[in-house]
Amino acid sequence: MASYVDDSGFQPTDPNDPWHREVHFRRLIAVQPARDNFVALIFSLLDQHKVEATLETCEAALKHFPNDPQILTLAAEALGGVYATRIAETTKRADFDYDLPGALGLVEQALQKAPNDIKGHMARTALLAKHRLAEKSYEGFRAVMGQATQLHGLARRAMADDIVQQATNPANADKIKAVFVHVAKCGGTSVLTSGAGIQSVAHRFFTDSAEECEKYENFLFLDTMEGTTIPLDVLSPYPRFTVIRNPFGFLHSYYRYLKSYDNYLMPDLELAERYEFLDFVRVIADRGDCWPWKKTLFFQLFSQPSGKLAVDWVCRLENMAEDLPAFGACYGLDLTPQVRRQSGKASELMSNYDDKTIALVKETWAREFELFGFDEQGGYREGDFLTGDVSAWKDRVRYDLAGDVLSLDGGAL
Repeated sequence: MASYVDDSGFQPTDPNDPWHREVHFRRLIAVQPARDNFVALIFSLLDQHKVEATLETCEAALKHFPNDPQILTLAAEALGGVYATRIAETTKRADFDYDLPGALGLVEQALQKAPNDIKGHMARTALLAKHRLAEKSYEGFRAVMGQATQLHGLARRAMADDIVQQATNPANADKIKAVFVHVAKCGGTSVLTSGAGIQSVAHRFFTDSAEECEKYENFLFLDTMEGTTIPLDVLSPYPRFTVIRNPFGFLHSYYRYLKSYDNYLMPDLELAERYEFLDFVRVIADRGDCWPWKKTLFFQLFSQPSGKLAVDWVCRLENMAEDLPAFGACYGLDLTPQVRRQSGKASELMSNYDDKTIALVKETWAREFELFGFDEQGGYREGDFLTGDVSAWKDRVRYDLAGDVLSLDGGAL
């Protein structure tokens, strides 16, 4: 991040704080109205859900850089209330009178200037998806999702390739201290702001080698959040850790996310629009072709096709304050999780479930309850489970994604 100090000596240096970034780039633009400074300011405003300020900044940027495709696309996303190009950081819905036709007009301008821009096409697709949902045209929404899956897959594939390049670049050998296997809705933001040296493998899963990647990406339709692969062997020099979550908390958090955030490239938005929470859980528990599913929720922890554990340490979201520093201490890292929101008490969480749905969750993901020690109050049982340092489990547990077989000590769970 560029540095700028004003006469008062104030220097915003925290790149994880969007307000600091906003102040920083506003001051920087005042003396250096460069394109990248405008783009960085726009992202910081989106992170704070400041839609009107985002549009004002886009308008000012376009006066300096007319018809810039990226700025036009960002303006379209803000005006239409979708944030398709910000895959990992979707933005909370703001109280704003969105203009879908106007947004589509802006993104069409962007695509005229850059017809092969994947992010521009993603933004256009997301706007169309939002329009179909607003009309309650679910068949039309599913048709748009077919396009979205292909576009999102291309974008995620490029990101996965970039992760591999970073991990194999000798210049980064001293910068990368650990690899974080980021499972969606399991506290990823808290981990990524906990300390330096963490390379995120966001919403992906592993294959044993590069030769297996294409096979498993085409193996079945996966949600856009979890659908690309990375060869495990390129990350073998680094300790790898993940964060899991009790299924009761995971499912409720996932539903609230779909109801509250502007990621219109997710097929499950239709489910969240059509169903109340308990019915939503029943649909998830009955399907096997789109994650999250009735299969193993945390399949990302296992490399394919061997099924071996791909991580060295398993943290629990509900115990993040203790688990993450313990991992850091083991590998010489100073990690302090920045918990941004409270999940509420277990009793508050479980009040969203009825007895029938509690029984369904326990039955559907019984293997996870046995392996990770989940309990039916949204927490964990005491005992020897797949948490913390899992080096002793490496030869004991396997998961075959193709056959959906989770085994422990040679026997199927």
